[in-house]
Amino acid sequence: MGLTASPTIGWWHPTLDAGMRKQFLTIGGKAYSKPIFIGSFNNAFSLPCGWTLNLDMNWNTQGHSALPLYMAQGGVDVSLRRSFLHDRLNVILAGNDLFATMRNSTRLVYGTSDIYTRKYTDTRMFMCSFSYKFNVSRSKYKGTGAGNTEKSRL
Repeated sequence: MGLTASPTIGWWHPTLDAGMRKQFLTIGGKAYSKPIFIGSFNNAFSLPCGWTLNLDMNWNTQGHSALPLYMAQGGVDVSLRRSFLHDRLNVILAGNDLFATMRNSTRLVYGTSDIYTRKYTDTRMFMCSFSYKFNVSRSKYKGTGAGNTEKSRL
């Protein structure tokens, strides 16, 4: 279940997503049904000279997904992009997981076992991307109505 709001306020284009994921699972008398609340707040800012700045935040709360209990996590990403040469050249400068908070931790309690897993993968990344579109051609379709005789025949 989720909700989304995406208004446009001048040069600011925010998108707010909120949702919940809940399972109804009981094994051996133990309930594995703590819901996970998920949210994101994505912001696009239209800057002068065709630049676009994105500031995106996402998070989720602690909760069950199948048997493991997933711990809360969240992250912040930022990017700056612009197109040049009639949209043939695209330049993107980006930073993902700026605060290194996208950590994946789980806990599984089943019977007499209690397993805690902590993954510290390096998700922080800075990127500079250049892409160029070669041989860009516009559609030459003129809309002459080809096929009208076939349609009338049917």
